[in-house]
Amino acid sequence: MQKNTKITGVLRGELMPKRNKSFHDYVLYDLLTGLDGVSSKPMFSGWGVYRNGKIFGIIIEDGLYLKGNEKTSKVFEVGGLPAPRPDAFYVYAIKCDDGSLYIGQAKDLRKRWQEHRSGNAADWTRRHKPLHIAHYEEYSTRDLAVKREKDLKTGFGRQWLKREIKAGRARQAGGVQFEYEKKSHPKPVKLPYWSVPEEVLEDREKLMEWVDLAIEW
Repeated sequence: MQKNTKITGVLRGELMPKRNKSFHDYVLYDLLTGLDGVSSKPMFSGWGVYRNGKIFGIIIEDGLYLKGNEKTSKVFEVGGLPAPRPDAFYVYAIKCDDGSLYIGQAKDLRKRWQEHRSGNAADWTRRHKPLHIAHYEEYSTRDLAVKREKDLKTGFGRQWLKREIKAGRARQAGGVQFEYEKKSHPKPVKLPYWSVPEEVLEDREKLMEWVDLAIEW
């Protein structure tokens, strides 16, 4: 990559990051152990992940991205998010590309995440690109969800939220498409790869379902 290239929606800054060999080994030799024919090659200051010579994913810094098409991308975009239920209401915090956290509440978390991603949910996430849902909580009534939303928006609530995210105790979900920018291009170049959220990485059965979708394409 040239110096005038930067990753957006994944990383920020003018220079690409150094390869994270420890995460690479974790993906190939732990998460994907038992999957025959898996290999990797250097790519995008990270690695392309292949099975029997066919690429199905990429590793950038500490993120795994799986290849999708028009059908499977819809699965990857709402990755790890719960399906709507009559008795469930959600409070969520979205991490944006400027490092900020947008806090809200919704009945259908999957639909709301897609609205934020498309710029149709809130002025803040329209101006600051959503990266992923950094944390979400479930409540049995709308009133409880609204109360929790207000609590998290306080100074104390935001401090608590940042500590939970930093400590790895937050419930993260929601996929984002891999893309990069060049000064010579008017718009970001999008690649058909979607981030795998932590909740999917930690669920081997679900991860293998996603990998199968990426390999089949």
